[in-house]
Amino acid sequence: MKIIGVAFLIANLICVPCIYASTNHLPEPKTSVSPFDKTSVSGFNANPDLVIEDIVKKPSDIIFIEWLYCRVKNIGDVTAEGWIDIEVDVIWMLFGKIPIKIVKSFTGNAYLEGGVQPGEAIDIFFAEEEWLPRFGFYKLSSVVNPNGNIPEKDLGNNFYEESFFVLFGRWFWLE
Repeated sequence: MKIIGVAFLIANLICVPCIYASTNHLPEPKTSVSPFDKTSVSGFNANPDLVIEDIVKKPSDIIFIEWLYCRVKNIGDVTAEGWIDIEVDVIWMLFGKIPIKIVKSFTGNAYLEGGVQPGEAIDIFFAEEEWLPRFGFYKLSSVVNPNGNIPEKDLGNNFYEESFFVLFGRWFWLE
């Protein structure tokens, strides 16, 4: 176990300056919604409000493979009608603290007949566990309704992040 830890440390110390020198900055997120853009609706106007509650792993139809979903909940006053989109970036983190590079990006969407009612949650698929990195510290950074296709009460709460450590393809969520 110590050999793996030392190898990981050496790989991070050697590779990180090379990556930083070649990019010279982190890539910008692919979302069009700013975390500072808060649109509030008050009075008689009621809108849905979508939030990502959690990243969920579920068994797939294929043995030994799990699927990853964003659990999206409508905490607004009315039904969210139409397609609900998500974007998820997998960010490589140096020692679990310093963002280095977006290594994968995923999108997903779902349509629920009749819309997502207030208080109701749906799971939107975005990746198989096999598609994700096999070793290191990472952060999943996700956003629901990134293009603002569904009018909402508050666009500022559409973001969700969760950190984890991957060892030989097994994901360990960091609290």
